[in-house]
Amino acid sequence: MQHLILAASSDHSQAIADSIYRRIAIKNPKTAFITTPIEAEAQIGMKTWEGEDRSALTNAGFITFDYTITGKNREQIFADLADCDVIHVTGGNELYFRAKCDESGFEEFINEHVSKGKPYIGSSCGAIIATQDISPTSMLNDKSLLKEPINTKGFGFVNFSILPHWGLKDFAKEYLVDSFEILYQESRPIVALNNYQYIEVVGDDWQIVDVRSES
Repeated sequence: MQHLILAASSDHSQAIADSIYRRIAIKNPKTAFITTPIEAEAQIGMKTWEGEDRSALTNAGFITFDYTITGKNREQIFADLADCDVIHVTGGNELYFRAKCDESGFEEFINEHVSKGKPYIGSSCGAIIATQDISPTSMLNDKSLLKEPINTKGFGFVNFSILPHWGLKDFAKEYLVDSFEILYQESRPIVALNNYQYIEVVGDDWQIVDVRSES
């Protein structure tokens, strides 16, 4: 039975990490902190936030180590991550991460990890890539480092798209202007998450958790 945690952001990362740790219910789980999505951000000079995410997980009780899938192949990934209790994919550029998944065979590994009932945690990019289609958030990403054609297919763990950072002024133009035509479709199920929220998926059931209600 799949167990997914799909979060919006690290803005309130300690409260979110503490809440997730309680729901994972594994004491001090060995956790691969997948840093690949932030590589694109670093290359174009954007400030990254992985330190806050990592510290919050560590403080909550997760035993983390950094790992990138860039330059790895399927066999390496399976060997390196097979004994992990949890896989955490951080925020960043989901189109870049999708390309690295295609190059490395990571998707095959993460499908097997999830099918065994092992927890998957995604923050922003990591949440978006878990859905069927990442095109609704494509306007949030710099595409200068990507080669054509660009793959916008997600892992397909859930049948809706996720819009993280909902309500923040920093993302208003991208959502309400640049992405509006993509988003405004009757056939597209969408869940918008603010930075206090995450989605917990257990099997086929899911719920939105707001950490403000747990404090």
